[in-house]
Amino acid sequence: MIKNGLFTNKNLYYANNRLKSAKLEIYECDVLYGQDKMRLRNKPVLNMSMKLDFEDEMVEQQFDIVIEKPKPQVKAESHSYFYFGKLIITEIYKGSKYNDTCISEIETESFK
Repeated sequence: MIKNGLFTNKNLYYANNRLKSAKLEIYECDVLYGQDKMRLRNKPVLNMSMKLDFEDEMVEQQFDIVIEKPKPQVKAESHSYFYFGKLIITEIYKGSKYNDTCISEIETESFK
């Protein structure tokens, strides 16, 4: 779920830039838990990417993202994966007053 733009009020929403489209990249990383800490087993690897298109409305916008199941690179019981997201702005709706691009909130939810 993304609150695209400045969600203070409608005047400020349209005064600032908002996302029109973006590319979302999801990276996975193999993590190994040790006695006192966890450590990355490898560099993050791109799992998937997708284009997101945004409506120019002051409403929460939801996107369903399906992440491919990772391929374990290590055989260990104390082994897990972390996922990292990277949002790359590709196009904006121009603000009427300010030249900054606002995102009020990004919320994620995980399902098994």
